[in-house]
Amino acid sequence: MSKLVKQGEVISHKADDMFLQANLIHNKKAKMAIITDSIADLPRDIMDQEHCILLPLNLIIDSVVYMDKVTIKVEDFYTHLDDYKLNPSSSQVSQKVVERVFKQILQNYDEVIGIFVSSKMSGTYNNIKRALEKIDLNGKRVEIIDSKSNSVSEGLLVKEALMMKKEGKTFDEIIVKLNSIIPNLRIYVSVLDLKYMLKGGRVSKVTGFILSKLKLQPVISIESDGKGVIPFKSLNQRSAIKSILKTIKKDMLESGIDKYALVYADNPNDLNDFKTSVKSILGKDPEYIESISPIVGLNAGKGAFAIGYIKKS
Repeated sequence: MSKLVKQGEVISHKADDMFLQANLIHNKKAKMAIITDSIADLPRDIMDQEHCILLPLNLIIDSVVYMDKVTIKVEDFYTHLDDYKLNPSSSQVSQKVVERVFKQILQNYDEVIGIFVSSKMSGTYNNIKRALEKIDLNGKRVEIIDSKSNSVSEGLLVKEALMMKKEGKTFDEIIVKLNSIIPNLRIYVSVLDLKYMLKGGRVSKVTGFILSKLKLQPVISIESDGKGVIPFKSLNQRSAIKSILKTIKKDMLESGIDKYALVYADNPNDLNDFKTSVKSILGKDPEYIESISPIVGLNAGKGAFAIGYIKKS
């Protein structure tokens, strides 16, 4: 894509998700499937090892539709983020695609657990629920879960489901555990440049105008009901990071933190100091470090990074 952006115009774009086909072939005899959307930031090798099925959302760049994490490379997306003629945008997977994917899955699995981005932040969850109403399950069990989160915290929830499946936990045990984890999910995103969120409409014009005029650096988080919120507004990124670290330390002291993970936009080195500080507070390494998916990055922008964690009950 990096060459096409600079040297030509893409007229059309079509691709099948070969990872979905591979998972269905390699794990045909498995009883249970875990599926998630591409907003969940989790390393691909973990997903592949545990046969997690990815439902990629659509990313629209200069009128061309790409499948998030499948037909667009993360590095290409961020390299050219400021070069696109039109502001990149996202769209849900169509109900026809959802129906096709779930019909394929149900041909190979008896139980399906779907974990998706917060329904307050995307129509994906409700879109899938509507699509499933049109499918004859033939007695098979399907549970669709609203993670009430996104990005790295959604990824952590998916990883927990995959690990429980690997351990042989039952369908019901996994559902109960996931629902108990969701209220304890936390995510804090350090945004370096507010312009990307303004372009994407994730911050209202009024709020954006005030933050820009006052030159305040926002930290983005998600409330317990799944809505986005700005809990901290600082004069610079250093102060914003201090606010995040203070919150992490508070949660660690009050209840403890079970697991955490880190994600970055375009440069993993942006995490270096933050990663060291977090480890000194929590006394352990992250579950994983991963890049932020393009569909999340179009709003987070360059220089952004985040921590997601699970508080102990």
